[in-house]
Amino acid sequence: DAVWIKVPALSKTQWHPFSVASTPLETPGLLTIYVKSLGKWSAGLHHYIRECHEKNVQPIIYMDGGYTATAPISAAHSDVVFVGGGIGITPLMGQLVHVLRSHPSQNVWLVWNVRRKDMLVHFQSWLRHIQNVGGDRLRIRLQVTQEEVTEFGVASTDDIQSGQTFTGQQSLPRCFEGHGPNSAVEFRPYAHVSTIKRMVMLTLGFGFSCALVAIATYANRLTTATSAQWILLRVVQFCVVVVGCYLALLVTKFPKTLIPSSNDVIDHHDKAAMSSDDVDKHFEVQSGRADLSEIFQTVESGAQGSVAVYVCGPKSLIRSVDENAHGKFQVHHEDFEM
Repeated sequence: DAVWIKVPALSKTQWHPFSVASTPLETPGLLTIYVKSLGKWSAGLHHYIRECHEKNVQPIIYMDGGYTATAPISAAHSDVVFVGGGIGITPLMGQLVHVLRSHPSQNVWLVWNVRRKDMLVHFQSWLRHIQNVGGDRLRIRLQVTQEEVTEFGVASTDDIQSGQTFTGQQSLPRCFEGHGPNSAVEFRPYAHVSTIKRMVMLTLGFGFSCALVAIATYANRLTTATSAQWILLRVVQFCVVVVGCYLALLVTKFPKTLIPSSNDVIDHHDKAAMSSDDVDKHFEVQSGRADLSEIFQTVESGAQGSVAVYVCGPKSLIRSVDENAHGKFQVHHEDFEM
């Protein structure tokens, strides 16, 4: 699945699509997306989130989606192979965990080509998590195609302080310009609800209050009371208005954004992170591109039934999968670029 993200602090009009990299089977009410710094907007997002953490305020982010449904994974397959290239692994991450959680009889294969090892180091917690979930029925094949150059998604200290992107050519936006050092950015009320729904909710709330006042005034025995009891009538009307306001408040709270509890959130960021060499040894990382012909032969020889292949990444990787799996497996392409 995919969602569109807008960050008003960066742009009032730009919406950017991102793949959902989680499954509701693990984190109901919470979704995960990964943003790699590739340009001014994504670098600005990293900078903005960092500033929000430093100032202890909530970032204001709008989300719209989802729009692209992922290909269904049948439980009838004996083996499911996920082939990803680089950051294109993100559309497959949620599907892979979903299969591990919902199809306990299926064997799962993960083949992931990355240019540099630092991406594997960055995602090591997720890799260790799926290892724990999948156990013996999960087989992981990680390939590094280039030598190490830079740290993945991490800017230097000088770049952060000077407000430069990772290329050092574009300036990042000053997300909190005009705010005091201790001021907080407040949530926009009902930001998760459309304008029409907001108007409907407020109208219903106002209607509740007016209806209760009318009932208290015209459908109550106090209307026949003597003039000496007018104080009691006004007290009742005042209480009814207060109750109506509370009902209006309750109405405007719905639909309420679901905020998962700490027990619902699975933290993939281990405190004891492994070094690059440890990742090499633990996952048996290999150099060069994955030999898909050899991998598919291994899968086919051990499969007890049909095999499905899900691929996402560069076009060259997709073509290679199609050539090697043609006539053998059911191949599904996941969209990464929108």
